[in-house]
Amino acid sequence: MSTRQRQSDTKPYSQWKGTYLIVKLMIGLLVILVISLSALAVVFYKGHMAEVRRAVNEQADQHFASLSRILAPSLAQGRLDWITATGAALAQDKTVRRIQISDAAGRIVYQSSTVTNPAQSVARVFTVHHQGRIVGEVSLHLAMQQLTQLANRQHKALALQIGGVLIFIFIAVGLLIRLVIRRPLSALQHGIDRIAAGDYRFKFGPIRQNELRGIARRFSQMAGEIESRENRLQDMNRKLQAQIEERRQAEAAVKESEHIFRNLFDLSPQAITLTRLDDGTLINVNRRFCEIVKFDQAAIIGRTSTEMKFYSPAARKRFVQQLTDGANHEVLGLEMTIQAKDGSNVQVQLFARIIEVRDVKYIIAIMHDVTEQRKLERQVRQAHKMEAIGTLAGGIAHDFNNILSAIVGYAELLRMDAPENTPPRRYLDKILSSADRAKNLVSQILTFSRQSDSSLQSVQPKLIIKEVLKLMRASLPSNIEIQGIMESDAHVLADPTLIHQMVMNLCTNAGTAMQANGGLLTVALTDFQMDAQQAARYDNIKPGPFVSITISDTGGGMPRETVERIFDPFFTTGDTGEGIGMGLSVVHGIVKDRAGEVTVKSEVGKGTQITLLLPAMATPERNALFTPPGKPATGNEKILLVDDEAFQVDLGTQLLKRLGYRVVALTDCMEALSLFRKQPHDFDLVITDLTMPHMAGDTFARKIMSVRPDAPIILCTGFSDRITEEEVLAMGVKAFMWKPFVISNMAATIRRVLDDAANV
Repeated sequence: MSTRQRQSDTKPYSQWKGTYLIVKLMIGLLVILVISLSALAVVFYKGHMAEVRRAVNEQADQHFASLSRILAPSLAQGRLDWITATGAALAQDKTVRRIQISDAAGRIVYQSSTVTNPAQSVARVFTVHHQGRIVGEVSLHLAMQQLTQLANRQHKALALQIGGVLIFIFIAVGLLIRLVIRRPLSALQHGIDRIAAGDYRFKFGPIRQNELRGIARRFSQMAGEIESRENRLQDMNRKLQAQIEERRQAEAAVKESEHIFRNLFDLSPQAITLTRLDDGTLINVNRRFCEIVKFDQAAIIGRTSTEMKFYSPAARKRFVQQLTDGANHEVLGLEMTIQAKDGSNVQVQLFARIIEVRDVKYIIAIMHDVTEQRKLERQVRQAHKMEAIGTLAGGIAHDFNNILSAIVGYAELLRMDAPENTPPRRYLDKILSSADRAKNLVSQILTFSRQSDSSLQSVQPKLIIKEVLKLMRASLPSNIEIQGIMESDAHVLADPTLIHQMVMNLCTNAGTAMQANGGLLTVALTDFQMDAQQAARYDNIKPGPFVSITISDTGGGMPRETVERIFDPFFTTGDTGEGIGMGLSVVHGIVKDRAGEVTVKSEVGKGTQITLLLPAMATPERNALFTPPGKPATGNEKILLVDDEAFQVDLGTQLLKRLGYRVVALTDCMEALSLFRKQPHDFDLVITDLTMPHMAGDTFARKIMSVRPDAPIILCTGFSDRITEEEVLAMGVKAFMWKPFVISNMAATIRRVLDDAANV
């Protein structure tokens, strides 16, 4: 505020204050005088009125004395006329307002007019005596008006006197105050106004009164102090203004930062929580965390994570222990499992740190939901395992089928020499049946690794399960009881070999689980009608009729961690060397491929139950599982046989000769090509292996056809992922045969190709 503003605001106020003080002194003195004089007037008035009443009473006594002398004989004698005349004469007195005369019996014998204003009269009652006895009573009301008027005139005179004295005193006091107080007080006011206007160096003139001089001196000192303090206040004010501006800017920055943080907090794609360290109370959570746990924010804040059952107290204790023991009191990338409202588990990667706010420690945690990522990683690992299986299958299929070719081929040669209905013939049939299953096992491995297509047909699981149970009774120890429940005759569209292998694998696993202590193996086959609600629980399952195959045991059961990995390729619960861990993964792949589902229920100490659900179909004609070969087709044509395996060449030569053919067999494809070029029309058929050193079978076939385009060629292999059967046939090869050879199939194929070539 400027000096001019202080002058304009302060001077009138101080002048008014000085005038008001003098007026107050004068008014106060006047009030004291008025009160004092008024008190004296009241005292005087009360004394005067008492004197008036005394005079009235004396007058009443005089009237009664005269009346008593006159009325006593009349009342004693009962002279009413004398009584009335006496009362009427007394009533003529202006001071008598009312008179009432009663006899000794109390009867009123005379009464004048009534009193209209009792307050302006004095009432007296006198008893009249005559000769020592009471003869009557007189009641007088004497008027006070005249005496009151006289008293009023005296009061007015007194009031005029008091007013004059009061005016004199007021004027005298006013002059005295003006001379003694007003002038020095005005000088003091002038100095105060100057000081109030900011003239802190103003000096008061001489003041005679000691009290006012002391006030002036004190004001001068105060002015100096005020000037010094004002200077300091101005400096402080400037600093305070600067601090206020800095604080305002800081608060604005804090609000802006808080707004940005709140948006980042709520819109973050990562789940964020703020938890009190000591008791785990959730102070704040963002929207993403609510989405993960499927709770509203209001239901979470204020409660602990263990109350919400996000994770167990033990899990939180481990997390807090790692957090407090970690460097900088933080954890980076810790994986934990959180349980959502619907009971599902959410796997998160946790980044957390301990912070301290107002002496309270909190945990701020950022959670990255890696549930889908881990699922994809498991799928990638599964795919890698499948790829490894495929690579393994492709690597061993060719050699394994070549080995089976020798077993099947030589067994068939022996069978051709064995008489009907003899033990050797039956033994050879068993060998061929097992070899057929071994061949199908390789095909199954290739199917599982998606390097081969399975052969689908209408299958009645009941027949296959019965056969499996026969085999299991012979292979399981006697302390394991087997129970078969066959309550379904339905058919499914599947590969019978795969069905056989699935049930066999599951029964074998169940038997292994009960091997130590024995138990009960139950295989139940039932019909199951799946409705829409049940189908919704599974992936890619449609409502309809299903066949349920349930294999259960009373073994030791499995923990949840094992159940979750039970269908992983190569995963096994057995000891090293007790299995390759492919059984259940094969089962899972086969069932899922047929639009079915596999469920597992297991509890430690109570056993395991595995259920296969396969879509049922209408019942067609029943298919045989294995039929021993009949009499093969024969011929006498000349055949060029080429294979890099010496035993394959020897076996092929023996089989072809048994069929009546003339055979030229070579293990070197280059030598075979040179021979064919020399004598291209000397051979009726060329049979070559696909995988050979120096030259592949398809290349060898092209070179043969370049020499003789119409040359019939049959290409053979145990496995190939380089060229398909369709591509082989498209290049001009007449047939494609898979090893191991079954003599009847091989004979039929050779005969068909030769006959087709002859008819061209």
